[in-house]
Amino acid sequence: MLFSLGDVSGKGVPAALFMFATQHMLRSLAMQGMPLNAIMKKLNNTLATNNTSAMYVTMVVGRYDLRTGDLEYILAGHQPPLLKHANGTLTNLEGAANFPVGNISNIEFESQMAKLKSGDRLVVFTDGATEAYDGQNNLYGMKRLVSLVREDKGSCCEELLETVFSSVTKFSEDKDMHDDITVLCLHRKE
Repeated sequence: MLFSLGDVSGKGVPAALFMFATQHMLRSLAMQGMPLNAIMKKLNNTLATNNTSAMYVTMVVGRYDLRTGDLEYILAGHQPPLLKHANGTLTNLEGAANFPVGNISNIEFESQMAKLKSGDRLVVFTDGATEAYDGQNNLYGMKRLVSLVREDKGSCCEELLETVFSSVTKFSEDKDMHDDITVLCLHRKE
């Protein structure tokens, strides 16, 4: 299973169009059975060609083996995902400081490996969650998100996702968000 989550930045071409093109190319390349780092290099070079608007995408891309729990992932200028272990401990899935995708051609992307064990939950998120503001312009922040995930006692991803969205919405006092909020949760069950 291949997954990706990202944010687009830059000026010129509408961000939604650039993200659509990125996702479409990523899916197309993934179907060719290439290694993850080769997929990212080809995606990056394609997007960087004639990119006069200086658009780029920060993203987390992963290839997850449903049978074994093995996870190969690349952080391309994106915040590291959180891994909540079945015993309740929480870690960041750190990785190489790869550049975002689409702005500089001929970059090598380094992948990392992790293993999800029974009961583990992987939480991947865009910065729209951590960069939400309240009415006094206070930032929701990474610390608040980490605390929320750490304290979550839910047994499934649906409950965790509801908790995150509810918390961010309540914090921001229902004011318009300046960025999208996307959260992906994978729960390993056996």
